[in-house]
Amino acid sequence: MLTNNWQTQRLSLALQQLSQHTPPRVRAAVFSTIWNRWNTGRRWQKRKRSENQCLFGCDAEDSIEHYCHCGTTKLAMRKFLRLDPYYFANVHTFMLVNQHIQHTDTLITIALLIYGLYNTTNTLRNHKEQQPNHDNNYTYNMLVQNIKNGARGHPISTLTLDHRWANTNSTQNNNNTTQDNKALYNYTINMG
Repeated sequence: MLTNNWQTQRLSLALQQLSQHTPPRVRAAVFSTIWNRWNTGRRWQKRKRSENQCLFGCDAEDSIEHYCHCGTTKLAMRKFLRLDPYYFANVHTFMLVNQHIQHTDTLITIALLIYGLYNTTNTLRNHKEQQPNHDNNYTYNMLVQNIKNGARGHPISTLTLDHRWANTNSTQNNNNTTQDNKALYNYTINMG
């Protein structure tokens, strides 16, 4: 099912959807991911150097491939974004060709996660805040804040994030959802 043709069509449709539902800054981070534009140690051929370490403190290399399934990424998926890491913590998700991305709200959420990770790793790298024993709560909170920053000021992205937040308090009744919100979440990506 994941043939090159299918992946190309899927990516094209996903990018079209993002152009309507996310701000330019989020789409830029997504493009940077698809085109391997992250300034990682792996990209710059530093694989065997000591500074080629996950910026979140894992015992892994500084690479997009690692950040797709890094423990901090999985925590944000599960705790903040309500995405199941079993299905979404992989490189196919970050390339927007994961067959489990079937709804626009999931696509938007993943784009916001990519934006958050892209900006968090750049901040940690550029401000030299990577320390062997840094507090994982600090980097997790930075990631969550950058995800929120990705949605800030954009009505659909903000609505999507708010909807996921509202679902974390599942004791609330969501009958007061607006018509716009209902229309957004009833849309599905038809990829066959």
